[in-house]
Amino acid sequence: MIIILSTNGEISTGKVINWLCFYKATFLRINDHEFYEKKNLQIKFDNTGFKFQYDNDKNLLKKIKVVWFRKFGFFDHL
Repeated sequence: MIIILSTNGEISTGKVINWLCFYKATFLRINDHEFYEKKNLQIKFDNTGFKFQYDNDKNLLKKIKVVWFRKFGFFDHL
């Protein structure tokens, strides 16, 4: 699975997603605002390790093969 970290409305990301859909690639797009607005997105670091969960998929971290960091504005809000 490909994780795409982007910004809502980013045109180039949309074009790449069209290409991924055409080739039936498995991907998940997460826009920066979702870290603040969605309760179904969790990222945790603790003494047991790293946890990344989206839509209650507890095995998501094991499925990720590639992360594409495309104009992700999350760090602008820190």
